[in-house]
Amino acid sequence: MARLSKNEQDTLVGEMIDSFDGEYDEEQFEADYERLDARHQAQIDDAAKQFETNAVGAELDDD
Repeated sequence: MARLSKNEQDTLVGEMIDSFDGEYDEEQFEADYERLDARHQAQIDDAAKQFETNAVGAELDDD
């Protein structure tokens, strides 16, 4: 698979983060994640942790 440019990776990271609400195919997400370099993968990892924290906080607020 061809390497992505920095701009392509930046765009892909944005699309992946926007998809955290469930509109992204899991297999496609994993394939795209593997196409990213370590720095961009870390951005996804950090955003996923933040998303999970916010989701748990929202569930607690609903009680």
